[in-house]
Amino acid sequence: MAPDQAIILAVANGERRNPITASILQGAGVRAGASDLIVAATGGRTLWCEVKVAKSALHKRTYPSKAQQAFRTEVEALGHRYALIYSEWDLQDLLDELGLRLRFHLVGPRPPH
Repeated sequence: MAPDQAIILAVANGERRNPITASILQGAGVRAGASDLIVAATGGRTLWCEVKVAKSALHKRTYPSKAQQAFRTEVEALGHRYALIYSEWDLQDLLDELGLRLRFHLVGPRPPH
């Protein structure tokens, strides 16, 4: 792996489930509040990202739930980095800060927060 690469993993942890499925998944390690994305970068760097909706004409801005806030506290207490992502640009900025590059470049105006 080149020094400027990383693995970005999406956590399938957010949809509604019936109680039986929820119990099975909880037993398998699914956690309420877990981040949407995990970025594993070279040098043992890990970034946990919670993806939220920015305010737009169609949507109200969303905020982390209490479970997500608690998860953030745990992750940061372990020395990991945690970030709220409201747009592709936010993710791009974080990856740039880590010295990582996407295989594509975002174009056009940055949306307002």
